[in-house]
Amino acid sequence: FAARIFGGDPNTPSGDRQRMSQLIKEGVGAGVISETQTNLADRVLTIHQRTVADEMVDWRDVRTINIAVDSVDRTKLLHQTNVTRAPVLDEDGKVIGVLSLLRAALDPDQSTEALMSECRTFTPDVPVLDALRHMQADRHRLAVILEPETERPIGIVTVKDLVEPLTGELKAW
Repeated sequence: FAARIFGGDPNTPSGDRQRMSQLIKEGVGAGVISETQTNLADRVLTIHQRTVADEMVDWRDVRTINIAVDSVDRTKLLHQTNVTRAPVLDEDGKVIGVLSLLRAALDPDQSTEALMSECRTFTPDVPVLDALRHMQADRHRLAVILEPETERPIGIVTVKDLVEPLTGELKAW
């Protein structure tokens, strides 16, 4: 998507991308292009190489919620975290959905199962731009990254995680 904005092709041989990068740097030296524009262009030229594995939050750092948790314990969990969504796990630890913590806070008497939504999954090798397209089309804000052979969760990505390689750090998302 961003490559098209700048007239690039994600399938362009790397030599052409390097030449484009050099031309951009020359533009900075001539005062025609700002440093900010150069940084953005460099990110656009390298985004095609990035996968969801490069951007994911490791599973060890992911806050999850068990499907069987009662509403009292779920409310306690809501107050202990700063995330907006959490993967929902069944009794065997398999990801079965995603819980919007805002939705859970607004309707605390509902079961976790009634509140959760479908979970989008990717393998680690999915390109960032492909994942972003799928998540936008499906209106998912969080996806779980699964190890291909075992389908064991190894991380998560959010839309924010996928756009930051282009935009830089988005602190107040």
